[in-house]
Amino acid sequence: MDIEAIARSRDLSRQVNKELQQIVDEADKTSIAKLETTYQSVLNQPSLIGVSSTSALPPTVFTSSVSETSFNSFTVNLPRPAINVDSIQLLSMNAPQAQVNIPDNALCFWFYKMATQNFRWQEYDSETTYVPGDNVSIFDEDNSIWNSWKAVETNTNSEPALDNGDWIKTSTFKYESPNIFNLFCVRLLPSYYKDELIFVNAGFNRTFTSYEDLQTELQKATSALDLTLLNGAKNDLTEVTEFAEYTPVANPNEISITFNATKNKFIFEGTYTLQPNQPALWDAGTLYPVQSLVRYSPGGGEEVIYVNYSEELTYPPDNVSPSTSWVVYDYDDTTIWNTYLLAGYNDPNVIKLQGDATQMEWNRYHLFQENSKGIYYNNILWTNVLLSVNQQPPDGIWNNLTKYKVGDVVAYNDSIWRNYECIQANDGILPDNEDYWLQIEIYDNPWAPDELEFTTGYFTGLNYISKNYDFRNSFQPTRALGIPGQPYTKTTNQLQQIINNQTLNRILGFTWNGANMPTSFTRLPDLDDNIAFGSLLTLFINRLRPVPTYAYAFPQEGALLGAYSESPIISLNYYTADSFCNLVYSSTITIYTRILGGSTTDTIRNTNLLAIMPLNCGNLGVTFSANFIDNPLMKVDNDIYSIEFEFRTDNDQPYFFSNNSVITLQLRLTYE
Repeated sequence: MDIEAIARSRDLSRQVNKELQQIVDEADKTSIAKLETTYQSVLNQPSLIGVSSTSALPPTVFTSSVSETSFNSFTVNLPRPAINVDSIQLLSMNAPQAQVNIPDNALCFWFYKMATQNFRWQEYDSETTYVPGDNVSIFDEDNSIWNSWKAVETNTNSEPALDNGDWIKTSTFKYESPNIFNLFCVRLLPSYYKDELIFVNAGFNRTFTSYEDLQTELQKATSALDLTLLNGAKNDLTEVTEFAEYTPVANPNEISITFNATKNKFIFEGTYTLQPNQPALWDAGTLYPVQSLVRYSPGGGEEVIYVNYSEELTYPPDNVSPSTSWVVYDYDDTTIWNTYLLAGYNDPNVIKLQGDATQMEWNRYHLFQENSKGIYYNNILWTNVLLSVNQQPPDGIWNNLTKYKVGDVVAYNDSIWRNYECIQANDGILPDNEDYWLQIEIYDNPWAPDELEFTTGYFTGLNYISKNYDFRNSFQPTRALGIPGQPYTKTTNQLQQIINNQTLNRILGFTWNGANMPTSFTRLPDLDDNIAFGSLLTLFINRLRPVPTYAYAFPQEGALLGAYSESPIISLNYYTADSFCNLVYSSTITIYTRILGGSTTDTIRNTNLLAIMPLNCGNLGVTFSANFIDNPLMKVDNDIYSIEFEFRTDNDQPYFFSNNSVITLQLRLTYE
């Protein structure tokens, strides 16, 4: 064999050995990979995972007393991570069912109370001598609307309507319409309030065994003095300026809510329909402003309602020397003094008034009493000098840097505040120049800038005021801090609009949504109005209690609709619920977890939905839900080290479990 042949043989041998070694190496790698895969599938690819809330990580932040005693979410770390997950599915869930019947965010019952008769001064008398500052009232020509007048000159037998310079007209109005200023509520206190810290016989949210059982708490809620008023009135409130002019949102003793066993429904009834509001007893230490109503027993006899026509202090209404301006307040007990309307649950006024601090804004429907302060319009605080309704404040305060156009209205102070309308466009010309400005009579625009030391406004929402005053001790200037106030619905859509507000009205069966609230009128209608048959306005009017008299026109002839002057329903002051009371806290528990990504969608959260589990037991039972449909969720995190679960009600509110509850879930997993 020659040398070249030997060399070729050695090269071939080396090549064969190299390839054989590669084969051996690959075989080793495959064996190792198979071994690793087998090991991994044994330890990190469980087909079933059991989760218990007792294994949850402890929460790191407590935001309130509620979050310290209950939970609506928890996170667990898996003992071993799940690797290369392909799908996940909830098989079953067990949870104790121990809840109140009514969600804590649905405990306020909202209603409008509209003045059907305006306050009237002493009726004008042609034989009386009047001096400047005297106030009188007189009917207009059709004997239906009270007009109020103030004397500017001493006069006798000078009828105000003659417009002879002796009188200035101060108001013409008849009814109020529903608006945020005459919206009130009664409330059950939330279940997390401690009754040992409450010093009134208030109604509480709790587990109710029947409608009659619920009625007992509603009776307390409609008769007890509300905490915000009790604690606010008995403390030094100088540190909280908004309370000084706080309109009482929670207003017990105004309505009643009773259960009718025959109808199996709740019934709402307004208290002060055929009488003025029940005033307080006369108190010798109180300075009573003009138009105050008090109760007093002259000579120790039967109580009588008195009204005063100038400021009064110290002397009782029946005092003879010195005499007082108190007179017996004589009213007709067939007159409809107040009209009630149950508010809809999505009424924007309800949504605003149930929440946090906000501004009191001018509203064209509201009857503003004389000297109403802190009213916002165009970012300026205004004071109402005279009674008014639908009289818009000026556009602003005059300044020499603004270019004014025809029709602009400004306030200007040249020793006193007056309002002017621009009649010729100008820049910096003073309003006292009659070529450019027209002075507006005070009756036509009774507003002046409000010279307040603080500019936060007086209007506060129920949640804001309740968290500040519900636990302020009524006998000492101390309070329990950190307890959440009266809760309310905060569910919003993508436009940040509350879409499914919860109120006690809705729970009790008063299910009007408030969507058809008329906005085209500034008073409740009367027989002078023609109303289209079947209009939204008639649907609205028929919800009022009592139903006001009103008419609509047939194409051929006129006819009465709903109520008329001889009809008994014009004095009917109760309203039967539209539906039956719903004492189901939630019909489902919606479970969310962040490991799902885009596997699911729902109309509330869009992603992360694991399952919706029905609640199939009564209170104090254990709900069990099993999934009988094979529907694995495929778009999941590939590797899972921990899982967070969140629980929500069917109204997308947190579903709270007490800290002594144990939640158990079973998950099935598949792998790639």
